[in-house]
Amino acid sequence: MKKRFFILSTAFILCIASIYAEDSPMCRWTFTRGPVTLNGETFLYNEYPRSWREQEGYALVAGIKTHYWLYDTYTYHNGNDSDIMDDILPAWVENMGYVIDYDNHEHMSSANDVPSSVKALMTQRRCDVAVTLATNSTPHKLIITSFSKNKNSYFLDIYPLYKDNIFYDPVIEDAINECLLRLDKSIPNGYMRGSGNIYIRDTELGTYLLTPFESGTCRRAGIGHFFENIDDANAWLQPFIDYFDIKGWKKWKTNVKNRQGYDNPSGSRAGPYAEIRFPKQHSGGWWGVYVYFAVDFLSFDPELDNMQVILP
Repeated sequence: MKKRFFILSTAFILCIASIYAEDSPMCRWTFTRGPVTLNGETFLYNEYPRSWREQEGYALVAGIKTHYWLYDTYTYHNGNDSDIMDDILPAWVENMGYVIDYDNHEHMSSANDVPSSVKALMTQRRCDVAVTLATNSTPHKLIITSFSKNKNSYFLDIYPLYKDNIFYDPVIEDAINECLLRLDKSIPNGYMRGSGNIYIRDTELGTYLLTPFESGTCRRAGIGHFFENIDDANAWLQPFIDYFDIKGWKKWKTNVKNRQGYDNPSGSRAGPYAEIRFPKQHSGGWWGVYVYFAVDFLSFDPELDNMQVILP
């Protein structure tokens, strides 16, 4: 049985914008005991990568040219990928300065979730493992597609990577701080009155929305956006989810459908809580997403349910 600890979802594959790795995962690896004979063929001590038939290739994933390192574990290693999974790939990312997050992984093992272009690349190269590094996401991620002949099944794997203590997008942190700064304060200049009792301000990242108490101070502050398709909506929302996870915001166990609530890192209701609205399709086919912070401790706000004020 193949060992694997990296996991992937199709939603993540579809939001990859750029993937690049400079040195190969096996560039520093050799056989330590001199020449080795594997399945009838002899390899010199420095021909370790050749024994795995290491090669590079590209696949078009969601219209994006994506770089892969490819390996054949069956020809000379009888399908045993433990060296790649347990030693080579961890050492590869650690040599680039990453720390592997072993606590946050997911798994998907359906062939339907593997892009057809990646399966075609693996078939063309007669390889059963394809590896790529995603550096545009927050955090960065190591991605593996593999095929088990015994199970006649593909596997998608993802594992979060952290580097230089930068665990989240600073643009996202600035947006969150902007929202938190507005709570319990008067509506500032630069916001215009939208529909109902909502004040808005458009930015490149999205539209900020403030909802005041009757006293005029802000009870809710958030940012939202509308997209033509659900994949772009999820891609916009993911860095906010990463931020909450990394910074220790506490997920609510009970939530309204299509939403996820969070208590602040202290776990106390003495401070603001947060809520994520996952993609919801609105009039005209647009998909809306929204992240907000509040101090009123209500789980539902009918004024924000439609968010027509920020439709394009």
